[in-house]
Amino acid sequence: MFDYQDLSDYEKKIIQLIGDNIKVPPIEAHTGIKNRKKIYDDFFHNKISETKFEDLLTELYYKGLISFVPADIFMVDNLKVDSREQLKNNYEKGAEKGWRAQDPFVRLTEQGERTITGDMVYRQLLQDEMNEKYASISNLVENIEHKINNTQNKYIEMLAIFIAVFTIIISNTGIFIMLKETSFSEGIYITLLINGTILFAICFIILLLKGLILNQTLRFSHFLFFLFPLVILAFGVLTMKYPNLLLP
Repeated sequence: MFDYQDLSDYEKKIIQLIGDNIKVPPIEAHTGIKNRKKIYDDFFHNKISETKFEDLLTELYYKGLISFVPADIFMVDNLKVDSREQLKNNYEKGAEKGWRAQDPFVRLTEQGERTITGDMVYRQLLQDEMNEKYASISNLVENIEHKINNTQNKYIEMLAIFIAVFTIIISNTGIFIMLKETSFSEGIYITLLINGTILFAICFIILLLKGLILNQTLRFSHFLFFLFPLVILAFGVLTMKYPNLLLP
């Protein structure tokens, strides 16, 4: 009885090569018949012995996946428990053994010859390989996106720091000029309110960039950045309301 999970890596490789008309061209066009001697010489001679290779072919025949004749008149249900014995009997008493001894032919079984054909298994192997490559590419893309996001985060944070420093310097220069005409307490709360507002706006812009441009999920920790400018604003409001708060 055939079980896909029982296929060894070598058996899978053999099926893939027999089914691949690019790596292993058929003996005659559109027949799917391959030269098993050439398959061994080109792909396996440095890996396993020729005897081992032929044993693997025999096992694939008993599983109902390959044939050594151009066409098989026997229909075998290789999902049945006794299918292996039936295929062994067909091999010994039918044309398979004679053809194998005479010619290097091998091909995948097709619809109408087996319930699970070699062609079906070949297509499943291709699908498995595509799924593996897709998963590998998806992981690679995720890693690249993660690195890009980290890089963008660093650039945004550096830009935000630069803007914050530059803005605070410019605004405080104007404040210091204005302080000449104000009292000490007025100068303090004006400085606190302006700088707190600037920092609050910068924090808001950073969150906006992360949420809209980088499509990041904003967490509670991101909003903690607002604590510092809020504290400055609160202290500025208190100083404005209670001018004597900072006086000795």
